[in-house]
This record gives sequence, structure tokens and C-alpha cells, in this order.
Amino acid sequence: GVQTCALPISRAAGLATAATIEFLVSPETGEYWFIEGNARIQVEHTVTEQVTGVDLVQAQFRLAGGAPLASLGLASQADVPAPRGYAVQARVVARGTGTLTGYREPTGAGVRVDSCGYNGWTPPPVFDPLFAKVIGQGVSLDAAVERTRRALGDFHVSGVPTNVAELQGYLAIPAVRNGDARTTLVDRSEEHTSEL
Repeated sequence: GVQTCALPISRAAGLATAATIEFLVSPETGEYWFIEGNARIQVEHTVTEQVTGVDLVQAQFRLAGGAPLASLGLASQADVPAPRGYAVQARVVARGTGTLTGYREPTGAGVRVDSCGYNGWTPPPVFDPLFAKVIGQGVSLDAAVERTRRALGDFHVSGVPTNVAELQGYLAIPAVRNGDARTTLVDRSEEHTSEL
């Protein structure tokens, strides 16, 4: 399966650091296709951190400094902590230009926000418009989705248009809540117009 392919790919590439090996998986058939490998921390790392308790950024720095995986308590795949529940990340992006005139992040149990936003900040329009990741954790996928959706409702941003309402709409779609979010979700969003 996918799990048995990631390590040989990593070894063949000579990876000696934290990396992400991505696959596209067909849940109906179990077929999978390699997409890409990235020898760097990716924006989705917060989901893995939340469910495993492993600080991947710190691990990457330590590995880059020459520390062996064993010194991180990760000598083998068996040492990787089993996932604790589920986590869902929503990426809040600027949908236009402006200056943040109001900014308040959501808080609470099971809510994490990684952001660079603050009152008075003007997101530069020439770079990636991502300025906040809202991560909700729960004992089930539905609970994690709901926690993320509610956290987005508590996220206050003014002065710059964002995609917060759109993200809340996607998280309300039953297929997303049931773990059936596919690459065609946006194409099919017309089916869910009343939900968005």
C-alpha cells in the first residue's frame, strides 16, 4: 500500500530529513498514484503535529543540524506515535487588498491558529495570500470538522476580504464531514450552492 511505498521512495531519493511523500488514492479500489515528494515542511504539517504530538518544525531543524532520528525518539516507524483523533486545517487567505483594521483569532480547546495577521498589517499582494491556518482537532472526523467550522466563525478579520465564509460553507457539506472530500469537490460545489 501507500505506507509501504513512501519509505522506499524516500530512501531512493537519499532523503535524510523530514519530508512529505504524496499520493492520490482511490477509496473505491485502493489504487494509488505517486504525486510528489517534498523535502521540506509543508503547510499541512500542523495536522500531523496535532494528531501525533510531534513538533515537525523542531524535528526538521534538529535533523538539519545533524541529529539522528533516534535522538528525536523516532528511530523507526514503530516509534511514530499513533494518531490521536483527527485534525482539520482551513487556510484563511486574503481575497483582495487592504489593511487589517480588526483582527481576533479563535481560541479554545482543540483549536490552533498559526498566523501572521495583526491589526495594521497590509498583506503584500505580490505573495501567497495565505495569512492564517485554523486547525480544529476532535475525537472523530466530524468533530474535527465541526470544531474547525466553529473556530472560523469566531475568527474576526476586517479591512481585508477573506475566504472564511467559503471555508465554513465547504466544512458544512455532508461529504466533507463524512471524509469524502475529493479532488472534484470544487467542481461539484454547484450541487451544494445552498450550503455554501
